[in-house]
Amino acid sequence: MNFKLEDVRDKISDEMFNMYQSQLATMEVKGEQNIMRGFTRQAAYLKDVVKQNENITITATYVVDFYDYIVDKATGRVLRGTAGSKIRVTYDMKFRKTLDASQVVDHCPNCGAKFENINGSGICEYCGSKVVSENAKWILTDKKNIGQTRA
Repeated sequence: MNFKLEDVRDKISDEMFNMYQSQLATMEVKGEQNIMRGFTRQAAYLKDVVKQNENITITATYVVDFYDYIVDKATGRVLRGTAGSKIRVTYDMKFRKTLDASQVVDHCPNCGAKFENINGSGICEYCGSKVVSENAKWILTDKKNIGQTRA
């Protein structure tokens, strides 16, 4: 919402990061902003757990009420959605992490800098090298909207 995607970089997969980055770039070019606020979790439950190749993936279902609308950044005028009423969205979300700590990279292979939090493909903040590692912490790898109604 605030165009600060780097703030969640270590919490989402590379694929999701790239998808959100593209969506935000398009909105920025159009002078639009997606406002999402007033979140209320109505339900959450574990749907599936899969262990494969030393990775564990969980799928959880969340039912969330919130305001979601698009505004013109310059004028604040609502372009799409409704600022005055919440929607209820049901999401299936997948989270993954490695069970094999030896696969986690904690130093840049190029310059040797120690990483505090590295996730998927990251960029070394010291030398700019792209670094690939498994995920030592849970990251969001997929989010599907499986239903939406007025709250």
